[in-house]
Amino acid sequence: MSKQIPEGATHTSAGMFYRRQGKTWSLWGGEQKWIETACAPEWLAAAAEPIEGVPQWQGPEDGLPPVGTVCAVLNSALGSPKWERCTILYSGKRRIMYDSESCEERVAFIEDLKFRKARTPEQIKAEQREKAVANLAAVIRDSGWESPEILAAYLDSHGYGKFEIVDGQP
Repeated sequence: MSKQIPEGATHTSAGMFYRRQGKTWSLWGGEQKWIETACAPEWLAAAAEPIEGVPQWQGPEDGLPPVGTVCAVLNSALGSPKWERCTILYSGKRRIMYDSESCEERVAFIEDLKFRKARTPEQIKAEQREKAVANLAAVIRDSGWESPEILAAYLDSHGYGKFEIVDGQP
């Protein structure tokens, strides 16, 4: 006979249920109520398994992402910081270890890091399109065009509208 999952539970470990709200963890107690736990959140983040179907880390408003979270990181200690996708491997009191697109098992001080939810492929595509439209608008503004032919020549000289014909199809 399996235990019923208490309302609000986000994690489980060794048959116990936990609720994570930001940086605060609570334990489902014998009196059928949530009790704030004295366990170190680092231990809980490492040992407690997320309950399938329960929403997990939603962004910085939930505190630091727990171990196993796929998110985006900005490391201000790097020479050229940029947002990149990462997976949290370890979270301590002062440091976090993560795998990212540019480095495996990077260890960084928490104060040098910013986290956000990972963007979906659709969000990335929309941002790329928005950037391309803004670039094209800037080219059009700078063209000083007086006629469609002058605009077309200007756009062509800047690489817009060029395509390759493959099998007779543009």
